Amino acid sequence: MPLKKDYKFSDRLISLSQIAFALSHPARIEIIEFLLENGKSSYSDLIDLIPLSTSSISQHLRALEKVCLIQNVDLDNASIGYKLHDKGFSEAWEEIGKLIKIAA
Repeated sequence: MPLKKDYKFSDRLISLSQIAFALSHPARIEIIEFLLENGKSSYSDLIDLIPLSTSSISQHLRALEKVCLIQNVDLDNASIGYKLHDKGFSEAWEEIGKLIKIAA
C-alpha cells in the first residue's frame, strides 16, 4: 500500500498548507473579511452576502471550521451564527506572518 506523501513533512507545514487551502477560495476570504469587520454573523447574513447556493456556502463554512479559522456561536435569536475562532485564527495568522517574513 503506498504511503501518503505528506508523511515526510512536519505537522506545522501540513497545518499551514491546510490553512492556505482553506483560504484559497474567494468566498472563504469574503467570509473571513466579513467576520473581521462584524465580529459575528448569522448564517442568513452570510447567505445574503455570498452569491452562491446555500449548500456551497455550508461547504465553505465547514472548510473554515475544519482548520479552526471560524467557529459556531449561538446568537440572541436562538439561531446559529459564526465568528472567528479566537485561538485558531490568531495562531494561523501568526504562522502565515512567519511565512511572509521568510519570503520578504
